[in-house]
Amino acid sequence: MFFFIIYIKMDFFNDFSKLKKSIRYFDNIILDSKDREQFSKSSTNFTIKLPTSGSKIVAFEIISIIFPYVFNTVDATNNTFKIASTTYTLPIGHYSISTLVTKLNSLTSGVATWTFEPNYRLSVTFVDLYTFEPLLAGVMFGFTQTSYTAAMSRTAENIANISEDGDYLTLHSKVLSKCIREGKTHSDNRKDIVCMIPITVPYGNLEVYQPTRPLISNVLNMGINEIDFYILDKGGNEIDLSSSSIIIDMIRYTNLNF
Repeated sequence: MFFFIIYIKMDFFNDFSKLKKSIRYFDNIILDSKDREQFSKSSTNFTIKLPTSGSKIVAFEIISIIFPYVFNTVDATNNTFKIASTTYTLPIGHYSISTLVTKLNSLTSGVATWTFEPNYRLSVTFVDLYTFEPLLAGVMFGFTQTSYTAAMSRTAENIANISEDGDYLTLHSKVLSKCIREGKTHSDNRKDIVCMIPITVPYGNLEVYQPTRPLISNVLNMGINEIDFYILDKGGNEIDLSSSSIIIDMIRYTNLNF
């Protein structure tokens, strides 16, 4: 079990001086991902109902995000490939490009040799003419076809899709992103991005992210009863939060008492 803590302060965007007269009330809310809506079966995308509804909320501002960097880069959704008639399964865990290549060479010893080319593409050389099927690992490896005819070697068409230390995650929310003005767009063009979270610590360490400029969501008197969240890695893969507890500490400002 690991935790992902998000401190959110509901605040007034740059021209708050024009709106401060409308602020009538504020309260503190603590949300836990364990309390996500029962209909939300996904462990990568969840919705949390607020303890009390707010009919005229003014604004949000994210102050800091703290989490242990322990997300797996290889899991059950991207860990299989096939050489000739043999299907291989990569152990679930966190890999960099170098450790992934080492594991692949160990896993397919005597059958294939894997290298990471200077153009950031994964290459595999076989000991004989072998067919190759990327299966679930195709996107991560960078291969675009579902199967390849027999050959002595293959090189991925695309750059390997695996996060390295020093990369980033992105926090997404359909509710909060509607008015966020950070000017960021994720590589897969999802429009509900709230912020990019740079990874500055090695795997297994605690990451503390504090925005260098205000991350403000101008809600403009919206009625909000629940908030949704999900997290992506740099390649656009959803982070599995099934074994995590995400706690959100939030102050809610409105122009109306509840």
